[in-house]
Amino acid sequence: MAALRREIKEELGVQVVTVDPEPLIRIRDAAADLHLGIWVVRRWTGTPVNRCAEEHDELRWVSQHDLPALELAHPSYAALLAGLLSPWAAPEPDGVALTDLVE
Repeated sequence: MAALRREIKEELGVQVVTVDPEPLIRIRDAAADLHLGIWVVRRWTGTPVNRCAEEHDELRWVSQHDLPALELAHPSYAALLAGLLSPWAAPEPDGVALTDLVE
């Protein structure tokens, strides 16, 4: 958990206050040599900014309606994010922050 908090601070410039204790999902794609863990951060302090522009194309708030048009790093992300946006009150109106999710 310390590594997750440190990475979020380094890449987004925010301090994690509340994060779910386990990842929402783990994705393993052997063909792409890809191992991802998707974590839900519920509260933080600071304003998220893209501090690693060489690693991430962009950081922005999106609504559930924006998801189908996004080019995400993994095909499962759109459905996963849509599920998160439905029942959960996000920090911005109808939004979720994307960073590693955008190719």
